[in-house]
Amino acid sequence: MIGQSQFKSMLRESMRMTIEAIRQNKGHVKFGALGAGGNFYLMFKNGSSIWGGTLRDTLTPLVKNIGSKYVVSVSLCCQNEYSHYIRYSDGSSAWCRSESLTNALK
Repeated sequence: MIGQSQFKSMLRESMRMTIEAIRQNKGHVKFGALGAGGNFYLMFKNGSSIWGGTLRDTLTPLVKNIGSKYVVSVSLCCQNEYSHYIRYSDGSSAWCRSESLTNALK
């Protein structure tokens, strides 16, 4: 778990990056996802995207340079900063769920 000071710093940086990305893409957001830990993902209508927060390093290989497929949707958990679900154009997915969700699905 991250400390309050670190969280505030990450949130400020995430917001700065998000605002800059929206400006560069003229605000044409196709879809977005927000989650715990300052996590966010924005897909723009031109196909570019930006992401950040505690999942930044985890999401990068899942959404960048992924060959001929592309990201169709992203879901981020509002209670667990490490839980996420990504669906791709070829029907495949990548995800990580919390222990509580795993137990609920059993």
